[in-house]
Amino acid sequence: MSNFSISSFFDDSNVNALLDRMYFEIINAFPDKDINAVFCLTGKAAALHQDAKFDDDSCSNIIFLTNDHELHVFFQGKLPKLIASEGAVNFTARTLLYFPGVFMEIWYQEGNISSKEVNKIFVQDLQKINPILL
Repeated sequence: MSNFSISSFFDDSNVNALLDRMYFEIINAFPDKDINAVFCLTGKAAALHQDAKFDDDSCSNIIFLTNDHELHVFFQGKLPKLIASEGAVNFTARTLLYFPGVFMEIWYQEGNISSKEVNKIFVQDLQKINPILL
């Protein structure tokens, strides 16, 4: 289960609630899957929560990563409707989701995603985050 709201992971409580809802829908759709082993927060938000330093600490988009093809298909099909996104754009290896004031990306890659728990949220290890996502 996700704890974005409990840990106040993001300053905006609406973002935390949206992400908790997203995890709720994922867990309901895949009750037998260890979601934390195949899905995690990445990009600048994940880096900031691992104490990375940037000239500009603002974070305009939220990026997740999965290595699970079944989840990737779910993100490209059912998830946008379940969490009431204002729009979704699918590419081969990522999905873009739009919400009021929030832009979310979910990337798909094969292989190990190297996640770890930070403040009860699974994030990609700082050293493994693709620099283009920062």
